[in-house]
Amino acid sequence: MLGMGYDGPDVSHNSQNTRNLRDCNTRYEGITQGEGKTVADLNAGPIIDRMQQVADVRTDIALGAYFGHGTSTVSGWRTRNKVPYEECVILAKRKGVSLDWLLLGLGAMQPAGDAVAANDTAGDDERVRRMVAFLRHWSATSSSDSTVWLEMQFARTVPEYAEWVASRKK
Repeated sequence: MLGMGYDGPDVSHNSQNTRNLRDCNTRYEGITQGEGKTVADLNAGPIIDRMQQVADVRTDIALGAYFGHGTSTVSGWRTRNKVPYEECVILAKRKGVSLDWLLLGLGAMQPAGDAVAANDTAGDDERVRRMVAFLRHWSATSSSDSTVWLEMQFARTVPEYAEWVASRKK
C-alpha cells in the first residue's frame, strides 16, 4: 500500500489525528454562555426536558421519534451529557422558540413580536406556509363570528384538529 499514507509503522491515518480535535476544544474552553457558564458546563438533561416541552412529547423515546432517531438516542444524550445542538436549532426554527431559552433557560420561550411571526412558517413545506398565510389573512380581515365559523369547519372536517384542541385544554 505504498503512497496511501500507510508507508511506515509509525504513520497513522488522518482520521486518527486527534490534535485538531484538541485544538478545537481548547478554543471553546473560554467562551461563556449566560451567567458565566462555559459551553462545557451545559447540562443536557434540562435542555432535553425543554426540547420535550417544545415538541409536545413526554418521553425520551417520543422525542427521538420526533427527530427520526432510534429509541435509545435521547437516553444516550442524557447518559453522556451530550447537548444535541443540531436538533436544538432544528426545533427552534420549526417552533419559533428562542435558542437562549432552549439551551440556557434564559429569557422567554418565544421571541417577542415579529420574530415569532418570521419563525412561525411551519418549516419548509410550501403548502403549510400557504395555509398559515391564509389563516393570518383570515384573522386580520374577518370578524370574530367568521373565525368561530372557520374553527368549527376545521373541527368538523379535520378530526385531528379537534383532537389537538382537546389535548391542549388538558
